[in-house]
Amino acid sequence: MNNLLINKGDAMSSDSNVIATVVHLSDIHFGFTGPEPVWDELVRFVLDIKPAAILITGDIVNTPGNKLFNLAQSELKKFGDVPVLICPGNHDRHWLGNALGSLQLPFTRDFYYFLKDWFRGAPHYEVLDLGARIVARVTAIDSSDKCSYFARSFVDADTLKNLAQAVDNKKQDDKEKGKLNIRIVMTHHHLLPVVSLEAKYDQLIGPFQTATTLTVNAGTVLKTLSEGHVDLVLHGHEHEKNIAKYTTIENRLGNVTIIGAGSSTGTITGKGWYFSKASFNVIEVCEDDSIWLRTYFGSGKTFSSSTENRHLLFEAVDLRRARYYLTHNIDETEALGLKLHFRFLVNRDIIVHRSYFNISLIDNTHEFSVYSETGKLPKDLKVWVVDKDGNKIYGDVGEGFYVDKKRTNAWRCKAKFPVQIFQFPYHVVTSYRWEEVGMLTREHIDKLPAQSRGPLYSDYLKHVYYLIPPLDKMPATLDISVDLPTELAPDDAPGNVFVYTQAEGENCPVHSIALTKTIYSSGEGHYALRVDYPDPETKYFLAWLVRNEPKVMH
Repeated sequence: MNNLLINKGDAMSSDSNVIATVVHLSDIHFGFTGPEPVWDELVRFVLDIKPAAILITGDIVNTPGNKLFNLAQSELKKFGDVPVLICPGNHDRHWLGNALGSLQLPFTRDFYYFLKDWFRGAPHYEVLDLGARIVARVTAIDSSDKCSYFARSFVDADTLKNLAQAVDNKKQDDKEKGKLNIRIVMTHHHLLPVVSLEAKYDQLIGPFQTATTLTVNAGTVLKTLSEGHVDLVLHGHEHEKNIAKYTTIENRLGNVTIIGAGSSTGTITGKGWYFSKASFNVIEVCEDDSIWLRTYFGSGKTFSSSTENRHLLFEAVDLRRARYYLTHNIDETEALGLKLHFRFLVNRDIIVHRSYFNISLIDNTHEFSVYSETGKLPKDLKVWVVDKDGNKIYGDVGEGFYVDKKRTNAWRCKAKFPVQIFQFPYHVVTSYRWEEVGMLTREHIDKLPAQSRGPLYSDYLKHVYYLIPPLDKMPATLDISVDLPTELAPDDAPGNVFVYTQAEGENCPVHSIALTKTIYSSGEGHYALRVDYPDPETKYFLAWLVRNEPKVMH
């Protein structure tokens, strides 16, 4: 199969196929300069990673003041052309991080005056390119601005409203259209407990300490994030790495992954910076569309990581599922599903069944199209609806298939059903036959004109496929299965049945290692593939290596 591209990234990701990174720093606390010079080494190390962006979740300075904000400005510029986005922490807003009612520091300008160029506060956001297929929409909130006491957080109604607007999918940047989209919210304070900081025993002072650092209305904030289908929340504040997930029964599709970072400079309150306490996170995007989290820790006079410090956050299907439900405002049980079954006969006929689940009918009409590389008209057309009792109600197909003027070798059909069957959701089945078009042996393929073969036939791969419609009409599940005559089926061994995909703009199909691994068989000659939340405007091929000649049956 020398003519076909191989998608190497479909295997389980390793460091070698990381295609983009986002660095997550936090709690730098400019104003501490010792006893160890961590910052310059941190900048050098981060730039060596070559991140697509650097996100810093608050406590940029140790206490607000013109001098330290000016210092932060000049130090952040050391990252050069790498985009840097930040949000304020309690130390950026209040004296030594503690609010005291309405008291404000005199004679000083605030965080926004000095650092507004790096802040994308909701409802505003930034869209980051993370490879060819993935973008990240990043927004931030100020979790300290409305706090009245101590180092805790309170997120007011206006901020929550702005946050909901920032993650609203109804407005899309041009860079987001057709892409897998990670939604990231930056905040300073933690929204879920940090396990490593919880005491082993109940102590008198413990509840008071917790109350002075938490988010007072964390549940309300989490509800807003879940309803907005936010994927990642990045925070700092407690100088401890923490990973947790949040979801609700009311909005079970809104799973929020919450990641806390340690202090990137290893700040120990009242003492300074230490390599031994420093850490930061890196979000890694891989070729197979999986997303990983790696943590680097201070080691000696630099930073290091290991395989134990790398964790899978999202698989490709997680991102596809998120994209589907961002654009399809329906319950999971109502999602459109499509099953295609191709039965190959010894006489080279192919009988095709398409089953549509949860499909809506406009004016009680179902319309669909078919395509054949041979230019032959399909025969024996039938279309029916299965009612709630399992009965078939056939539709009127008129004269059958008619030519699709928009595509060569394509035909369309409209089936009209009686008005009285109206119900939702529908289970619609179509059935038709292609006569003498099956390529069952190499001899059959050799008889094809060279210009009609394409890369799959050139490698003696017979195939069936389906082209996923645009995003607003795509199914949530795609099942493709084939039944071959036993004597013409490939040997039931690895390396004889494959899955290929071809996205819009690609010149030829690409071998998907990951999807090929999911092919299942319920008997010799029966092969099936299931794709959850398939990519829009993409062809999915189920292909198999044809035989030189039929098997001798005993």
